Amino acid sequence: MPFSRRYSYQLIAVGRGLGWANVHVRAHLPGNLRVLCQLAKLDRAAVESAIEQGLLHPALKESDARALVARFRGDLASVASRPFNLRQRLKRFAAFVRESLDDWQPQERALARRDLSRLIEEIDAAGQLAGESTGLRMSR
Repeated sequence: MPFSRRYSYQLIAVGRGLGWANVHVRAHLPGNLRVLCQLAKLDRAAVESAIEQGLLHPALKESDARALVARFRGDLASVASRPFNLRQRLKRFAAFVRESLDDWQPQERALARRDLSRLIEEIDAAGQLAGESTGLRMSR
């Protein structure tokens, strides 16, 4: 066999779920097999609706396809926002700033200072609404 058994099962699942798709529908489908496997879980009406709403397109990622399937199946718990790691995102942003700061123009520094100050105010306000103190505490 020129490919694995798992790959063949994925092809079968896509064929069963999306075998009805004509050339117009296929133009909206991504080429990634794992994404297609997710989309194959949807019925025809859901796929056509997703295309009409612009939710289904060739650049669709697997995680987005999973969320789309959950949405159309009414699985609201799965549609919840993706988990994120705030500490990791802040670390990457800080690294970006440190690496590129010397290349910033004065107006870019002013923009960053203004927008980051606004974010800090929003964070403090949200914390006050939640009854938190606004003291800066950073744990490592």
